[in-house]
Amino acid sequence: MSELPLQLAVLELRFPGDPEVEVARGRFYQKIRSEFPEVYVPTLEPNQAPALQAYQFATPNRTRTVNVALNSFAYVVQGSEYKSFEVFIKSFRHYFNFFTSEYGSLPGLTRIGLRYINFLPLERNAAGMILYSPLNLPQLSDSPRRNVGVLSESLEGRGLLRVYISSTGADPRMDKVGAELPRDKVILDFDYSFEGTVYYPIPLSDLDEYTQEAHDVTKGFFRKLIAPEYLKEVGVQ
Repeated sequence: MSELPLQLAVLELRFPGDPEVEVARGRFYQKIRSEFPEVYVPTLEPNQAPALQAYQFATPNRTRTVNVALNSFAYVVQGSEYKSFEVFIKSFRHYFNFFTSEYGSLPGLTRIGLRYINFLPLERNAAGMILYSPLNLPQLSDSPRRNVGVLSESLEGRGLLRVYISSTGADPRMDKVGAELPRDKVILDFDYSFEGTVYYPIPLSDLDEYTQEAHDVTKGFFRKLIAPEYLKEVGVQ
């Protein structure tokens, strides 16, 4: 049995920025401190407002984190801790309810984003050419591939699906969520999002419906992209 491909799951909500979040964040942390005792203060980045950089509250082994900024709330789970979408959403809701109980009711959401990062096995010969890839990608040449790199953005359902596929080099976005890039792997990175605005936000009451749609669309594309024999090997239904 191969190692399960999922390495990271992230659900992030964005909302209109409010200085009151700075006050509520401390009270919120006291509620989750026993589970997330590690605190990581954001480092300053060029051309980005410090208040919009998230504080990370992490478990001792960093397999789970809750990130809170002036305009965002995110729950991040390493693949080893991910049991199922239902369990993931239930945990997210648990911590998000803690947050809103301290901050108050949000006026609505400007973005809902669900991201899954998968690492898939890649076999190469002595010359570095790809012998086996678990992806259903068209063969553009009779010659063996050395690398795979695809970036796709498409409107799917009510959201935007970004799919990033790469077999070499570091993805600079990986550092943001704490995943480590191994060698001889294919990265399959899905980011499905819904956009609202300050004036026309997504109602909080629709959150469950949108996150379920994001999961279903992403799962469908995962199954399309992965070779059937690999799906069977890792036990993905």
